[in-house]
Order: sequence, then structure tokens, then C-alpha cells
Amino acid sequence: MRKNTVSKNNGQIFLMYMDVVLYATHATQPFTSRDLSLYVIQGNEKVAYHCVAYLIELGYLEAVGRGIYRATQYAKDIMNVERKIVV
Repeated sequence: MRKNTVSKNNGQIFLMYMDVVLYATHATQPFTSRDLSLYVIQGNEKVAYHCVAYLIELGYLEAVGRGIYRATQYAKDIMNVERKIVV
């Protein structure tokens, strides 16, 4: 029973990170961790901040000011935001 709980939590965590990356790559302007906590994660701001910190470490987000973030070109490329056809 415990194993199912762990895999369910891992799935929810994965979806949370994917939601943030999708939001970031399609955002028209930089955003804050508060924006993420209000509109994407629907959790407290501390969770959003840790999520942002991890995504920065992975290279998907970058800080553009104090507490202001945006997606990196790498994140936009892997999410195919520009809708380029790759052969």
C-alpha cells in the first residue's frame, strides 16, 4: 500500500514541475514565484519557490531580477514553443 502512495506523490510532483515549465515557456512576460503559487501550483509560495529553484538548477528557468524569472531558451526548445518542425 505504501508503494502506491509514493508513486502517486511522484506523479503529482512531476505534473507540478511540468505545469510550471509549460506556464514559463508560454508566458509573455517574466513572472514571480507568487504568480506560480496563485495561478499554477495553487499551493503556498514556499513550494513555488523551491520548485523554481530546482528548475533553475536544471536549466529550465533563469532569474532576470530579484524574485523574477523566465524560461530559458533550452526550455522553450524542448517544449517546441516556436513550433519548428524537427526531422
